[in-house]
Amino acid sequence: MSKLIALTPFRDEEHMLPIYFKNVIPIADEIILMNDNSSDKSLEVIDKFSKDNSGTKITVYHQEERDVTEPGWPEGNIREKLFDIGRDHGATHFLNLDADETFSTNFLQNGREKIEQLSPGQIMWFSWVHI
Repeated sequence: MSKLIALTPFRDEEHMLPIYFKNVIPIADEIILMNDNSSDKSLEVIDKFSKDNSGTKITVYHQEERDVTEPGWPEGNIREKLFDIGRDHGATHFLNLDADETFSTNFLQNGREKIEQLSPGQIMWFSWVHI
């Protein structure tokens, strides 16, 4: 049996998280988020969706404190931590999205099925569409 886990880092994505959840909850069995020192109401939005969703488990981990004014973003480190956590949670498949990324409506119709057809080690790559 497959277990699809969405892995998502975020910082100050209060305005994008409702759209993210609307499109990821129907596909994912679980959502694991990494808070990279948010200062907005992102955690309140996540808490609301955690209580109101249709059974998809949502867990938030917190990136260690760092000076967010320093140039650069430790994306590789954060993604690596998310993959380790996802493996610990028993994932067989991963969705690796940012909080401000989402799927098109036509992908949502059969996206879960397409993802489950992937062989171990295979990836699905999407083009970015800027609106």
